[in-house]
Amino acid sequence: MVAMWKIKCYISSSGRNEIKEWYESLDDTIKGKVYDKIYHLYTNYNSISGLNHKRVHKIENSDGLYSVRLPCNKKEFRLVGFFREDQSRFISELIIVYHFTEKDTKKDYKKAIEVGNSRKREVLANDTRAIEYYFT
Repeated sequence: MVAMWKIKCYISSSGRNEIKEWYESLDDTIKGKVYDKIYHLYTNYNSISGLNHKRVHKIENSDGLYSVRLPCNKKEFRLVGFFREDQSRFISELIIVYHFTEKDTKKDYKKAIEVGNSRKREVLANDTRAIEYYFT
């Protein structure tokens, strides 16, 4: 059986979804390109173990975080998250906990790792800190 993908986003304790806010702030052309890249991953890989894509890589010195590269119009957006599989329900989840625009500095990754690791712990301790989100 093929696994079903879910994409979830981190929700702050105040209920803020900054991934949604970031995505919705993009102009329609960029938003369409980001959507196409996410949709490609979503529809072409049916499990985490089968995910071998040049735009997705594990972040070194993190607690199992991954970076999803989304190049668009001379900018490179990065979504930072972690994967979780529920084999009994055939569900694979990408839980996005942070985003940034690549500026080719180690400082961006350092902050992404710090914030990402912290938010991952929050989500694992309290599943309501991530909700399903549809990039449309």
